Amino acid sequence: MSNLQDNCVHGGTAADFTAVNPVIPPFELAVESDTGRMKVGDGVTAWTALDYIAGVKTGTAVLVAGSVVVADTRITANSVIRVASRVLGGTPGALFISAKAAGTSFTIGSTSNTETSTVRYDVIAY
Repeated sequence: MSNLQDNCVHGGTAADFTAVNPVIPPFELAVESDTGRMKVGDGVTAWTALDYIAGVKTGTAVLVAGSVVVADTRITANSVIRVASRVLGGTPGALFISAKAAGTSFTIGSTSNTETSTVRYDVIAY
């Protein structure tokens, strides 16, 4: 018999989590919907005393003619980056990571060369 447990993900804004200051059950993930930052519960410690999961970098960038270069000296060829539209602009297309320059930057691209959207990116793993 396995000792693995099914867990759930909790979500809310940073302000909501801080105001309520919940104790997240052990091994359950809580994600701030407005910042993308995450914490893992231990079943004892209140939200404000838990540390954020290290290694996740979140930011926003604005596409110009369907692309934008984001400077980040920690980027590697194997970095995992998630992108999503936040505020649409121009003619939206599908977003993707078009290049990673190790130790320098990464490029977010769109299938539309007229897209000027504000995009959110999360560097999940370096």
